[in-house]
Amino acid sequence: MSAGKGSGWLRNYRREWFGADAIAGLTASAVVIPKAMALAVIAGIAVEAGLYTALAAMLIYPLLGSSRVLSVSTTSALAMLTAATVVAMSAAESSGISAAAVASTLALMVGAVLILARLLRLGFLADFISRPVLVGFEAGLGIVIIIG
Repeated sequence: MSAGKGSGWLRNYRREWFGADAIAGLTASAVVIPKAMALAVIAGIAVEAGLYTALAAMLIYPLLGSSRVLSVSTTSALAMLTAATVVAMSAAESSGISAAAVASTLALMVGAVLILARLLRLGFLADFISRPVLVGFEAGLGIVIIIG
């Protein structure tokens, strides 16, 4: 993972972009902060963990990411998958594993897999997921969230 590719846009940043970027950042934060808090609750972890998640993504992505205009935050799909894992791993009363520990370990493991995928340049695999499959997945998650 070369820091040059991920932070290349930062070296080429123009001062005249700052005003519009600041407004965009404030607007995005008005959406991301409540959403991150709600999704933490869906995932079965403390509300403040959602805030930490949103903050961590926004601090790390500018260094590793390649798009200046990408919005990085939690999603309902991730919250649902995290919730399923938290419930499965901490369901056994004898396990003694906290929901926060399960979610943190899961986040680190997924991060490691994503870094490995980037090193192996596996991003092209996403092109094989058809649009109808993605729409169906998102609609299904919406229904699950509404029912839940």
